[in-house]
Amino acid sequence: MRKVKLILGTYNSQPPGENNSVIEEFYQKAYKTFLTTMYNFPNFNISLFYSGSLFEWLEEYHPEFITVLQEMINSKQVEMLSGGYYDPALTLLPISDRVGQMETLTTYIRKTLSKKPRGCYLTESVWDSSLIGSLKSCGFEYIYLDDNQFLSSGISGDALLKPVVTEDQGKTITVIPVNSKLSEMFLREKPEKLIEYIQENSHLDGVFTIMLKGEYINSAIQDTGKTREWLETFNKLIEENSSWIESINPGKYVKQIQGTLERTYFPQYTINGMRNKPLPIVSQRELNRLNRHLGALGDVSHWINSGFFKQFISRYYDSSLLYSKMLYINLLVSQIKGDRSRKKSAREELWRAQSHYVYWHGSHLGIYEKNLRERSYSFLIEAERSTREKGIFKTGINHFDIDFDGLKEALYQGDYYNSYISQKGGILFQLDHIKSKRNLLSTVMRIEESYHNSENSSMIYDNYPKKMFHDHFLQENLQLSDFDYGNYKELGTFIDSIYDYDSLNRENTTVNLKSKGNVLYLGVNHNVTLEKKYLFTENGMVLTYSLENHDDLPLKTTFSPEFNLSLSDISGTDCATLSSDRDHLVLNSSKEALQINHFVINDILYNVKLNFSFSQNSERLWTIPQFSDSMSNGEINKLYQFTTFLPQWDIKINPRSVWTLAINLTLG
Repeated sequence: MRKVKLILGTYNSQPPGENNSVIEEFYQKAYKTFLTTMYNFPNFNISLFYSGSLFEWLEEYHPEFITVLQEMINSKQVEMLSGGYYDPALTLLPISDRVGQMETLTTYIRKTLSKKPRGCYLTESVWDSSLIGSLKSCGFEYIYLDDNQFLSSGISGDALLKPVVTEDQGKTITVIPVNSKLSEMFLREKPEKLIEYIQENSHLDGVFTIMLKGEYINSAIQDTGKTREWLETFNKLIEENSSWIESINPGKYVKQIQGTLERTYFPQYTINGMRNKPLPIVSQRELNRLNRHLGALGDVSHWINSGFFKQFISRYYDSSLLYSKMLYINLLVSQIKGDRSRKKSAREELWRAQSHYVYWHGSHLGIYEKNLRERSYSFLIEAERSTREKGIFKTGINHFDIDFDGLKEALYQGDYYNSYISQKGGILFQLDHIKSKRNLLSTVMRIEESYHNSENSSMIYDNYPKKMFHDHFLQENLQLSDFDYGNYKELGTFIDSIYDYDSLNRENTTVNLKSKGNVLYLGVNHNVTLEKKYLFTENGMVLTYSLENHDDLPLKTTFSPEFNLSLSDISGTDCATLSSDRDHLVLNSSKEALQINHFVINDILYNVKLNFSFSQNSERLWTIPQFSDSMSNGEINKLYQFTTFLPQWDIKINPRSVWTLAINLTLG
């Protein structure tokens, strides 16, 4: 009698630098529960993936787990899977980093557990055929893809259980289909239901594959004891039905079916249920309507879901900044010559920043998780610092298109800090404080999500990136709350205007930008030239504004250069403060200070001080903490993201005259 083949596995990962208590909870309720339960059923074969950062944590805090894992590998119960060391979405990485991360995890497993993996786990099922060359160069024989991806490639019916071969540039690899139905049933339905499903389809040729996110075990059944009970019942049922169900490791199975597989090509893909999420919200809604309209024909979502993972980079502005910074640091690391230790150190920090979690938003917070953004930037800043050779590195300004928008950015790189300036709005969009390894502008541009509606969200959306020195021209007597909720009219055209450089000179310490636009006053658009001159010093900068009124009529307006800072959490007792000669403000709620020309922002938890001074008093200074309504694991929470600072000057510029302002910023 032909036996039904069953492959069971879990993939387990944590972001680099994750809080120890968070991982410990997953360990006790998920990782340990699953492995120790399966240990008691030695005839049940399983395949396991652990990211490198999780392996590092296990070695330090629970070496006994590694010991049990080694025993199960030695008995051939467990087959290990490899992948990217820090669990990256491989399609985002340069080929050198793709291969490097996979080879590093493979080497770690081989040395630590004495077994070289033959298969690779693809993070979040992110797929592109260009990965095949990298996978083969690392010696992998097989990967997993969701059966919904098989449907998208034209495979259906009985063939959905059969592995296939896929090819790119003459390189081939075996693809095992993950049974999405069984994987969804695991721990959700009674164990008997899974056996019934397998039995009902036992006449089909192929393999029933269950791949489960290890962390899901923590939440699928809240009671750890009941989780263990479910697993034990399922394992006993497999034993009782061993006459017709064979638990098998994927490597052994792939070896058995060599030479019998059909060739198939797959489109770009990300995890099922998330393929619309990378698209703009309008496109998401259109596709959802189309899905509902065609629902009478059955499930056809695999034909019309058009999003793929890399589109998250264009959907989320701050993901694109991290992505471009990551590629820039990759370039710097690749240029290190002759110092293998320094190159290895820089590369490891770069790879930590490539962990997939921060580059998207789906079932987890991702780009909306403040600590995750800040950790990712800290890895990149440390990697960049490692690339700087003592006695060789020189401060200066580079001009090139770092964010791939077709315009050259100005990058000031100093010993104490880095500043990145965009021609769009003339803003400063990154400010790296080297000592604390923090990007002080690690903010997030809040956009509409599919789960937002009038009942569950008071969300404020941003019409422009929330960085530093956005130039507003505001109406008289504007209220703080109106600005916060976007209930105001922008009287100038400079928020999103394109500035021109006056000069491009690395040896210079200045960046001069100029833009011509309009400012509305008394129903008349005044022709105005706004010039911004950034002068970089050893531990700070001076920004000089020149506003020239070209018209024959006077211009009265409120000028307000907005800046935003990623401060420590505002809920604690040590939250950041703002101090001036007149006020001392705790930055835990919206505040107003009057007649300010000098103030210090002190962020104790982040060990950063920012000293601002103005060449003339501002009439008002508003400070506004900003929040997002973001979903994680099905629950929407209001999360602090950054703080907005809005100094304001009520000015009058006479005809054919210039008004100037200097802002001095010193980092401490």
